[in-house]
Amino acid sequence: DNETFIYIQDSQNVLYCLRANGSIAWRRNFDQPLLSTVQGIDFRNNGACCFLFNTPTHIWLLDEEGHDVEGFPVKLQSAATNGLTVVDFDDNRRYSFFVACANGNVYGYDQYARPLPGWNPQSGAGRVDQPVLHFEREDKDYLVTLSRTGRLSVFGRDGSARFAPLQWEGKFAGPPQADAVSRSPRIAAANSLGKVYVCTLDGKSFSLALAPAAEANTRAQFVF
Repeated sequence: DNETFIYIQDSQNVLYCLRANGSIAWRRNFDQPLLSTVQGIDFRNNGACCFLFNTPTHIWLLDEEGHDVEGFPVKLQSAATNGLTVVDFDDNRRYSFFVACANGNVYGYDQYARPLPGWNPQSGAGRVDQPVLHFEREDKDYLVTLSRTGRLSVFGRDGSARFAPLQWEGKFAGPPQADAVSRSPRIAAANSLGKVYVCTLDGKSFSLALAPAAEANTRAQFVF
């Protein structure tokens, strides 16, 4: 009904659902902090909103009253290291979920938490702290992971590699970003020393030094 909800979790891991006027709709205790944002999806395809997020050990789906949707939470095989990404590839309310775990694997699930073909799992991604990046270009889907140590992997929706993984130098605390709409689409990320790595959608890579290494600020936020 176009109602706005605000979700916030306190330091005791209590999750609050607030209405737009600040009143508490409900609250619920959790054992762990949320790793992802709370994302509203029409899970039942009936116009009612359900709310999806993940903690380190589970994927959760709640109804508007804060109750578990049947079949959830789903326990992950290994502790999650990032917030999950939700994609409705065909705009038909059939959702796919993607999450990286501490075992170095990236998992893809359909909306009922069944492994997606080609995503059970993608191994060797490394420690991925940032959400999987999704974008489209010329009717093709791109799903991008960047490990903390600079391993960039780019997949299609079926899990096939768009190109061989790239290894960029340095440590990466921020997410990969993409320009998918320009005449020369590309993916970019900055390491902690102020060096930006860029690749085209066919895997050709180059780098730019935005700041001298001695002056680079490891807390700086990179925006592409």
